[in-house]
Amino acid sequence: MPYLHIQHTVMKEHLVKAEKLEDFGSFEYRGRFSFNYDGGLPANYGVTHANDLLYLLPGPKSWYGPADWEYNDADWKMVDTMVQLWTSFAATGVPLTLDSDFSTIWSPFTSHDNYLRIGNGSDVALKVQYGFHKERMQFWDELTAATTWK
Repeated sequence: MPYLHIQHTVMKEHLVKAEKLEDFGSFEYRGRFSFNYDGGLPANYGVTHANDLLYLLPGPKSWYGPADWEYNDADWKMVDTMVQLWTSFAATGVPLTLDSDFSTIWSPFTSHDNYLRIGNGSDVALKVQYGFHKERMQFWDELTAATTWK
């Protein structure tokens, strides 16, 4: 079962059991650097688990892309966005950016299946979405329902 399906399932279970609702976001920005870089020619395999950390706590860039690469303007915008989201959350408990408006406020996950999509491919925009990767989650729900786990 993939990580995203597990994460989504846990969020739905918390709706029933948790005393305090949780924020649910999906980092979907694919910048120049990625954890799936293997030292060879760069290939875009999409967004890799934990790529968000490259915009908060980056290590040596040669680990995540060719040594001569630098962050581009969109990457720096994502650095600003991620730092603002996490700083705001640490200070106030509400993850916001300086650019936040009422359409991109990261609200706690509810039965509306809402989440904040952070980026979309090379686009750095934040967008509140509903129906978290609906077809993909439905596939994994059906597969796991038809599987006997031991």
